[in-house]
Amino acid sequence: LGPSLQVNARGGVGGGTILSSAGGLSWAITAWHVVQKAVREDEQEAVEVKLYDAAGAPAETLEADLVAWDEAKDLALLRLRERRASNAARLASREALRAIRVLTPLYTVGCPLGHDPLPTRGEVATLNKEVNGERFWMMNAPTIYGNSGGGVFHGETRELIGVSVMVCTYDGE
Repeated sequence: LGPSLQVNARGGVGGGTILSSAGGLSWAITAWHVVQKAVREDEQEAVEVKLYDAAGAPAETLEADLVAWDEAKDLALLRLRERRASNAARLASREALRAIRVLTPLYTVGCPLGHDPLPTRGEVATLNKEVNGERFWMMNAPTIYGNSGGGVFHGETRELIGVSVMVCTYDGE
């Protein structure tokens, strides 16, 4: 659970994952919709992130800057202020990502409803869910609102393979 973090931005709360920590800088990824309220026409507000230790216990709360985002893919990149994070996720290689198939085991780590990180297990359900012209994977790991932005990890290698970005529901249309 160490590379997982909780992200708070003007009323939005979700999860995130530390991607890299080197040279005094730490970078994290989350879902755009978790942090979008921190961006206004004329300014950006700092985003609060809560770091956890390897066992999942709260360790420290820091500020982060929103440095890049992609609304269509619902992703945002954060640069943590003040200090280097001690844990970073191991990223899956492109080769490992190409090997992902339906029923590949995975687990997610999110901060549902503002709680500390909670892991859930599941599998890849499809590799081809299209939403607004973008292609997404779907999984069957139980998630709750607030898991958005949290990491999706390969169930066997524990490498980061994705980010929870949306919940698809049937709306009758």
